[in-house]
Amino acid sequence: MSEGSYLIFGGRRWLVLSVDSQKKVIELQSAKGGKPPVFGGQLGWIHDRIRQEMFEVYKEKSIPLFLDIQAQELLAEGRENFKRYDLQNQRLFSHGNMIYLFCWMGDRVMDTIAAMLRAKGLKTVNEGIAIVVMKSSAEELTNCLRILKNEGVPDAFELAKSIGNKAKEKYDLFLTDELLSADYAASKLDAEGAFKVIEKL
Repeated sequence: MSEGSYLIFGGRRWLVLSVDSQKKVIELQSAKGGKPPVFGGQLGWIHDRIRQEMFEVYKEKSIPLFLDIQAQELLAEGRENFKRYDLQNQRLFSHGNMIYLFCWMGDRVMDTIAAMLRAKGLKTVNEGIAIVVMKSSAEELTNCLRILKNEGVPDAFELAKSIGNKAKEKYDLFLTDELLSADYAASKLDAEGAFKVIEKL
């Protein structure tokens, strides 16, 4: 939400005159015209089953009948690179000073593994299809994963406490870090699922 943008509220179109984030106040003016509002926000969380099905689709050769020409070309390109980098068997892919860790799991597991690696000092981000480890090497990542495996299932609450920005929902700013960590651990992390993946890696 920014000054000069439009929004629909109460079934009417409004022009945003000013936004005071601290006071949570937005000044509006009734608007007759203008461009349709653009709604932002993040994508929904991807379930484990979706990424596992992606993995199976990449391994297959058949082409679903419902795909149009463009979708068929994109699928062919994806399968070509999947085969080129041997992602059916390889889980680590190095590119420059970045390592891509392919787990083929949903966002809760991927976010948890990324947080576990960050807790060990690695700079990581969940890019959806893979966890990207920056300014590292395959050997360093492998050693870190071995340590995490030996330590066992992590404490989700303690892991959540190590995460910097946990305030995602409307009223999260009113919660203590303890409550935010408890909520984050319960709703955003999957410690057991992440550990099972690390065991296999």
